[in-house]
Amino acid sequence: MIQCYHEAMICNLLEVAMFHEHVVESASGCMMELVDYCMRKVTWLITLTPDELAELHPPSVDRIKEKMNTSSRDVLERQWLHIGFKTGVLSISLLRYLAEHIQVLPLSTVTRMLDTHDVLISIVPLMDSPPWTTRSENGEWKKFVDQKWKTVPAQELLQVTKLEAQLWLLLYYLTCSRICRERYSFNTFRKGQVLRLRKYLNEIILDQVPVLTHVQRYMDELSIMNTPDTGSRGGGGMGNSCLVLEAVPVIREGIIKKRDWKQLAEDQMKEIYSKIDKKGGDLAIKRIVDVYSMDGVEDVLGEPELPAELMGIEENTTIEEEVQMQCNTPQSLMLEFYKEEGDAKPCATTCFEIDIESKKEIPLPNEQLQHRYTVLNTPTSKEHSSIPFNAIMKATIVLQDQTRLHVFSQRLALPILSVSDMVSDLEVIQVIEKEDKQEELLPKKIWKQAGGLVAAQDKQPVVVQVQFVKMEQVTMSDIVEKSRQPKLLVTECNSIEEVKFNCYHMGLVFVSLTF
Repeated sequence: MIQCYHEAMICNLLEVAMFHEHVVESASGCMMELVDYCMRKVTWLITLTPDELAELHPPSVDRIKEKMNTSSRDVLERQWLHIGFKTGVLSISLLRYLAEHIQVLPLSTVTRMLDTHDVLISIVPLMDSPPWTTRSENGEWKKFVDQKWKTVPAQELLQVTKLEAQLWLLLYYLTCSRICRERYSFNTFRKGQVLRLRKYLNEIILDQVPVLTHVQRYMDELSIMNTPDTGSRGGGGMGNSCLVLEAVPVIREGIIKKRDWKQLAEDQMKEIYSKIDKKGGDLAIKRIVDVYSMDGVEDVLGEPELPAELMGIEENTTIEEEVQMQCNTPQSLMLEFYKEEGDAKPCATTCFEIDIESKKEIPLPNEQLQHRYTVLNTPTSKEHSSIPFNAIMKATIVLQDQTRLHVFSQRLALPILSVSDMVSDLEVIQVIEKEDKQEELLPKKIWKQAGGLVAAQDKQPVVVQVQFVKMEQVTMSDIVEKSRQPKLLVTECNSIEEVKFNCYHMGLVFVSLTF
């Protein structure tokens, strides 16, 4: 499994580096090897069996019991499958960068992409039946986004993800770049396969990826173009030449040629893994394990997926307890701010969707477990409206079973900005620290919470933590109180010399439930 982690991390590093054209150009001698690797991964994605695809997709509650009694070998095979899928997804991004910078690639690499592997035709099955989109047994749609499976509402299915955008851009460069048009020759089969993608180029997709309008026009021209039969010889730039010189990859061949992999595994077991000290463990092995338990590995490979942790439960957790935990999963959050206790209408309201994939388990001193979630649509923009400085915050959490939990905060008591000697026509004020003490009076970030770890009887403990961020500027709409005369700014004490402004808006939001 160690080499699988190495492979995934190298793919991620290449994805970052190959964004730059000079990197592709400087390593052009090795790009043929990379094309072969990427196409092996793409072919693997296309040939995944239904059982393997079901294993990749997030498991339902009904399948949890089946996975509880799996062997260690099954665990490793499942991990290998998941890491292979993620490296396959990264390979699509690598192919997109190779196609984008195809003008700096050697002729042998271009031929490898367009003729030997026929990348354009190979990606058609992935666009027809994408393995990164699935529908669960309860009718929920899920997409593979940022190396994780995320639930997608039905009305947002046509919203292009980063992975889907990479695939569309790969199609764009393979069909619309000058080199590809000159080198790639069509026949009846190729024409029919490419035109299968014409139905997906609708207005919704074109609005999100505008460059695809060129692909749409290209396909319209292709549909009326006469192409030779599949078995005929034509195009390709080789004419009637009988002599074909082709560069072959040597790096991979040099690694795998004349290697007895079974004997190598037996030698490693005998010389390395069988000599581990059972009491203290082997220092070298511990270092290897520590590498893949460091922070940041999950950002590259996603969450670790072991049979128990994969389901988010411990081995001694029953199916009934797991179903109950899923019912208690938060679905959405609504924050309401009231100026006075007992007001009928809030002065500000904001709704959030809970990011289920962001769950983190935090052990508590009383042997309970706290599940903490973040929200998807965090309002971090400086243009977001300010929050009344002395408001009362009410949080409403909607669980998966539609149960609603309500918690309240004390008065926020946020710091306010006081400005003296105001001019009546001033509309915008920059919030700038002019003195060292100003930072203490107006800190950049303040945390407030509603609820607590100890709840009332028959109620689940819930905590909502909200970060309030200081705004860069305040306007007339952020004033604490206005005079009846529109051109005069006054305070609560009717003093024209000093005006007070609300100068904080919401930042990060966390929702925590205790089990």
